[in-house]
Amino acid sequence: MTWSIKSGGEISGSRSMDEVFLPLPEGWELTGSDGLNLSDRQAFAEVGHIHPDPPEFRTDPDLALVSRSLFEQTRKMMDRLRRSKHSRYDYICDISVIAFPGREEARKHAENRMIPFKEGGLDSVLEAAARLNPEAAEKIKEAQKALSKVPDALMDRGVSVSGGRFLGEEAVFTAGPGGRIPSAVIINNFLLSGTILGAGEINPGSVKIHSIECRKAKKNHKSGCGCSLCLVHPPCSTRANENLIHREEAEGLLKLLFARLRADNRGREDSPGFTVERKGSRVENPGEGAGLQKEDIIKTGSSEVSITDELDNLVCIAPGSELKVEDEALLEQVQGELRAKIRKFPRGRDFSIRNPVAVLGVRGTEFSLRMEQGISELKVFEGEVEFSDLKGGSVTVREGQGCRCSAEGLRKPF
Repeated sequence: MTWSIKSGGEISGSRSMDEVFLPLPEGWELTGSDGLNLSDRQAFAEVGHIHPDPPEFRTDPDLALVSRSLFEQTRKMMDRLRRSKHSRYDYICDISVIAFPGREEARKHAENRMIPFKEGGLDSVLEAAARLNPEAAEKIKEAQKALSKVPDALMDRGVSVSGGRFLGEEAVFTAGPGGRIPSAVIINNFLLSGTILGAGEINPGSVKIHSIECRKAKKNHKSGCGCSLCLVHPPCSTRANENLIHREEAEGLLKLLFARLRADNRGREDSPGFTVERKGSRVENPGEGAGLQKEDIIKTGSSEVSITDELDNLVCIAPGSELKVEDEALLEQVQGELRAKIRKFPRGRDFSIRNPVAVLGVRGTEFSLRMEQGISELKVFEGEVEFSDLKGGSVTVREGQGCRCSAEGLRKPF
């Protein structure tokens, strides 16, 4: 039995923009059902970092002795706060990603975002609006006159726009008296922006604080008893140790998104669909039916490609992925994502897929497997899969379930 190319070589639209954001790292989540808005070329997400010790928002019962109506008003307000985002997260940010046909278009859009800072940047837009709506021409001229003063006013206040690099990627920065922050980041043909780019303003994880347990104990114990909690003592932990939001945590989320965008060439016209590497040679976009050999490496660029065998098993490899054919019953996932339908097995062999942190024993099933930033995530759509880490741990993941694994080991199915 041998594997062969089933399809590929053309830009695929089957990979949705939500895969830029999902899955989020542990400790992060979308802030609600409307936290992710998608289109084919654009995505907007609001994400929150889960607070390890959310505030309780209690209402003092003694307030009822002062005023019953005030007590009820306060209670309702506290209930609203308890149900709000502010009780669940210690940090909320938004992220926007837009896909363009090429990097140059993304760069131009980034520069146009800064139009108010550029002298005359809005003239062509306003002139076009005046032509389309002659009745409003006078008001548009007034707007032009007012806006023409904006660049000078901003320059007088020390505001400027410049290029540079942020976390290793090309970026547009806005600088002013208060500092310099990135406004947009350009990766391949993508433009990423949003309040998440202010991550550098967050306190680092090394900042000393009292541990959550320490603060709880001090709050709940009877003061004046002479114990160590009654005495002033130096901070006993850090923001990172307490899983509170810190700069490195937010920058880690950004680096994950950057890595996904670097691996995803959605819509790029200058990227090969996929390649097959074999003993030092490299073939771009081999045709359907092309046979694969042991130790062949498939690397997808802008295309999704599928491979099949003589038993009609099917493995679909997502854009930005890398898969190695070890033999007829063993595939090695180097990075990226795949989705497989495995119905039959080679005679006398079990079918397996392995990656840097886990091994899958397939039992006739349909599933997806993502390997990214040291974390492997399995989702089973039909049947079941034996999911094992490299430390000897193993779990059976059944239909409708998912599971994650890292170098530290397996986590519980979800």
